[in-house]
Amino acid sequence: MLISKLRDLLKQAIQDDLSYLELRAVLIDFKEEGGHQRDARSVLEELYHAIGDEYWKDKLLELIELTEGMGIKTLRVR
Repeated sequence: MLISKLRDLLKQAIQDDLSYLELRAVLIDFKEEGGHQRDARSVLEELYHAIGDEYWKDKLLELIELTEGMGIKTLRVR
């Protein structure tokens, strides 16, 4: 999956108000298709800074933590 596709999928996921686990699944697909951790983090940070909604900022921060290997061990994306 290309970085631009990840960005588009995450933007659409925000519009569609997908759940945390559905967002995580997008990141896992990105990883399984050869995506890199630093690229996923970069896209998540970009979206975080572009969005004004605190609810989504919190979700994006949680996803960044999972991408970095922090957060709930069984949910980590690393």
